[in-house]
Amino acid sequence: MKETLKNATLYQDIEAVIKRLNRKIVGWRNYYGISPTRILMKLDKYILTRLVIWYNRKRQERKRYKFIELSLMFKDLGLKRIAFTS
Repeated sequence: MKETLKNATLYQDIEAVIKRLNRKIVGWRNYYGISPTRILMKLDKYILTRLVIWYNRKRQERKRYKFIELSLMFKDLGLKRIAFTS
């Protein structure tokens, strides 16, 4: 996770980053599948928060109020979730 969203990857396209994240998310979903939903939701929130921070660094923005807009954009781009199948 940290390797995928570090500063050295800021030049990469968002679709490529989401594709790599989806592979990790599917693996985590298979591994943690029987965990309580609240724990899986915390993992989802962590992934989304890190992705928003990465995207804002990429765009050189510091606006935190765009969290909901960006999360909807990432969902439209195909970002998977651990807690609920998407």
